[in-house]
Amino acid sequence: MRLYQVGPDVLAETITRNYLWVVYWYEAEDYGGDGEAISFNGTFLEWHTLNHCSCFSPEDSLNGGLGTRISLEDFDSDYVIDRVYRPEVVEKVRELMAN
Repeated sequence: MRLYQVGPDVLAETITRNYLWVVYWYEAEDYGGDGEAISFNGTFLEWHTLNHCSCFSPEDSLNGGLGTRISLEDFDSDYVIDRVYRPEVVEKVRELMAN
């Protein structure tokens, strides 16, 4: 699995799910953090929130498979424009999908 950091902070814990790659934007705060990730498992994309308080880690959504599935066709359509994704994440995912 490849991790692509496009935000200010690095994820601290290990991602245990079997993704081909994960693109993430994450910013740590005093007792929590904010961010999002898009993972790819070879078939579909998943959007994950990395928002958390001190009770959880930002990787919980990624490790628990709690993401929202996005088909490759939807990601390439206006679906992405209608959603509020961080532009840095979208740009890197599109770059990876083009290769």
